[in-house]
This record gives sequence, structure tokens and C-alpha cells, in this order.
Amino acid sequence: MILLILFLSLVLLYPFSIGHAFSIASPDPLFMFSHLSWAHLAQNLFAFMIVLLISWKEKLDEFLLTISFFVTSIISLIFVYLFDTEIMGASVGIYGMFGFILPDLEPKIPLYLSYPCFLVLILLETCPACLPWEKLFHLFGLTLGILMRFMLDLREYKLKEQAAEMGYGLDYYSRKGFGYIAEMEK
Repeated sequence: MILLILFLSLVLLYPFSIGHAFSIASPDPLFMFSHLSWAHLAQNLFAFMIVLLISWKEKLDEFLLTISFFVTSIISLIFVYLFDTEIMGASVGIYGMFGFILPDLEPKIPLYLSYPCFLVLILLETCPACLPWEKLFHLFGLTLGILMRFMLDLREYKLKEQAAEMGYGLDYYSRKGFGYIAEMEK
């Protein structure tokens, strides 16, 4: 449900956020919902629908996906301050969500295949209004989404391992995603 609210906010805020970018000279809080054009909005909504359908099919946590959207968009502001450039965060956030769900697709498509496929798609996508280096924002979002998922899975694994060491009877833990599997016996 929360992903549908995020989807609707991307659509409904478009008229108010068109051309809104975050820069040092003009920080704009709507940068996370901004798009370059109607075509860019359609492209982002299509990608968002793919994420939404995969999350429903795999029964993923929608709250964590929403968090990954906002976190990757906000962390992308590093580029604004490093390179004194403008950024629009909707695409970065959507690619961050893709990166976050890629490990869940590991049994079907290994990460060592899916990540390079996304890299090629990012490099081949057409964006007449974009500068070539702006595609790096998309790559950054994808990579950051994968790293966020790795840290979350590792944290859950460590917590389960600690609980088993304390004798809480957790003798087996496995998770889709990065596939941390540990046999824990007392």
C-alpha cells in the first residue's frame, strides 16, 4: 500500500516538481519527485511499476523499499556538493529500489548477471536532455540499493547468530537475498 502512495505522489506532484532540481544555489525539497519531461515521467513510472509488481510477487517489505527510495535519493546529494551540479532524485530512488530487490531475485537471476544487465541498460538508455555523466546517478542509485540490502541482510544474519549463541533455539537461518545460510547447533 505504501508503494502505491509513493507511486501516486510521483504522478500527482509532477506538475509542481517539473524541472525542480537540487543544487547548492537553490536547494529544493521536491527534487525527489522531479522529472525532466513527460517522457521521463513515463519511463520512471514504468520502472516503478516493475518494482511494484516484483515486490508483490515476491512478498517483499514495501516499507523497506520506500525507505530505499528516499535514502538513495538523499544520499545522491553527495554529488551536488562534490561536483557542484544539479540532481533530480526520482530516477536515482527508483534505481535504488531496483538494487534493493535484485538480491531477492538471486534464485532466478544471479546478481553477477543482473547487475551487468542493468549497467548495460543504464548506459544504453536514451535521454536527450541529459548529459552523459548524469547516467552515473542511475548507476549510483542501483549500487547503493544493493549495498543497503547487503547491510540489512548481514545485520539480520548477525542478530540471528547472536540469538542462537544465547540459546534462543534458533538452529537454522536462511534468507533469499544474498543467501546467508548458517547451520547453528547448540
